[in-house]
Amino acid sequence: MKVFQQFLQLLTALLPLSSILLSLILTPTFASAANSGDVDLDNDGLIEIETLEELNQMRYNLFGTSLTDEYGDSNSEGCPASGCKGYELVNDLDFDTNGNGKLFDDPFWNSRRGWEPVGTEQFPFQAIFEGNRHKIENLYIHRTEEVCTGLFGAVMGVSIRNLNLRGPLAKIYAGNRAGSLIGCIVQDGDENIIENNHSSVSVSGGHTIGGLIGNIFTSYSNTQIINNNATGVVQGDNSIGGLIGNATVFSKNSFLTISDNYRSGATYGDTDVGGLIGRYSTDLGATSTVSYGFVDGRVTGVENVGGLIGEVHLEAFLNLNIANVTTSHSYARVIAKGNNAGGLIGLVSITGEEDITRLYINTSSASGMVEGIDYVGGLIGALYANDTIKQENTYATGKVLGNQFVGGLIGYIGTSEFAQNTFRNNYATGTVRGNNDTGGLVGNLYVRDVGDWYSNGFVYTYGNYWDTETTRQSDSAIGDGYSSAELKCPQQPDDPTCMTILYHGWSPSIWYFGTSSDYPKLQR
Repeated sequence: MKVFQQFLQLLTALLPLSSILLSLILTPTFASAANSGDVDLDNDGLIEIETLEELNQMRYNLFGTSLTDEYGDSNSEGCPASGCKGYELVNDLDFDTNGNGKLFDDPFWNSRRGWEPVGTEQFPFQAIFEGNRHKIENLYIHRTEEVCTGLFGAVMGVSIRNLNLRGPLAKIYAGNRAGSLIGCIVQDGDENIIENNHSSVSVSGGHTIGGLIGNIFTSYSNTQIINNNATGVVQGDNSIGGLIGNATVFSKNSFLTISDNYRSGATYGDTDVGGLIGRYSTDLGATSTVSYGFVDGRVTGVENVGGLIGEVHLEAFLNLNIANVTTSHSYARVIAKGNNAGGLIGLVSITGEEDITRLYINTSSASGMVEGIDYVGGLIGALYANDTIKQENTYATGKVLGNQFVGGLIGYIGTSEFAQNTFRNNYATGTVRGNNDTGGLVGNLYVRDVGDWYSNGFVYTYGNYWDTETTRQSDSAIGDGYSSAELKCPQQPDDPTCMTILYHGWSPSIWYFGTSSDYPKLQR
């Protein structure tokens, strides 16, 4: 009996150890960077992110040199000799971790505040993030008292590429300066590249809200926003854009390029509301370009509302300041409850002197309906050109409705004694309805100190047309009106087979004339 009791005691003592051994045998193992100790399995200098927990750990090392936890313990095993320089997503992630269609019982619910953005204005994220075309689903943020809100809060000198933000539970409720991907790109002297990212996340907040990026405010840098799109609903107060809320670049030797971006969806705001960009500003000697931008959907605001850009603003007095809006198109319907509504741009405001500030608008068009009170145009609502502007090879085909200063292409043009303005090779065909100062192409042109200054050619207009039948307008501040048949007849510039010789100087490399039943269209 005594021997049996000793055997039972030995067996009881061994049971916990056997349970542990059994669990080790039955528990599956994964070849992850975290478990193996190697955080850069492919040795490309980018730390692999496989889980939401690892995504969250980026905030503890904003330079991407190691995978660091909240206690400060770091792991850079597997990084090349030169060190790691960022992170890469190696699989899809979903904040709805249990797949029950709710987020309140998931790890990053944070008592309804949701995800905490990575990087702040004081300590911005400064590394590479490579999405590898993976998805992050159901990103949720509810931080209405905070600024610089998004998956990344504030960034500086970054490269963020190839990421898809989506999911039925994905929503962002923010304070000011918010976007689904990035809240703020802050002032710096480095290069920023935001490329090939896609978002269907809805974003709402106060001012400076964008479907992808809230605020760009850079100097002494080269910032590129290339080949991105956003489709979620965007709403806020001022500087509201379907892709970017505000884009400002300033100082000499600073460059901003926003190219090949697409926006589809509804955008709502008060002032400076644009289908792609709410407010676009180039100051103090910088150079910027918006090109190959395409917008579809609806843009609604109070003042300075545009299918592509709500307001374009340039200001400089010391260094040459250049901005370009080129090769872009808006199909969006534009509704302004107040003034300055345009199919492409709501308001253009240029301040400078003696050709130091230059804006070029070319090879662009708008086809959506535009409604507003005063200063309403098929392409541009109001244009205040106190320095140099060249608008060439543009057209508008949408219906334009307003009260005063209403035009098929531009509602109002105002210039000053310093301006050197060119309007060449543009046309409009959409129905135009207004009560005062209404024109088939331009509603009103105001030139200060007309006299010799105007006659000397500082406002140069040539080859501008409107369709007197479709616009239902017999007059315009600038341009020449012709019938539909006359405008459609030419199949080349100066077509001798037509009764009316038109389109002199319109380049076939820019314009496609089609058949005698077509208006000219821009080559794509």
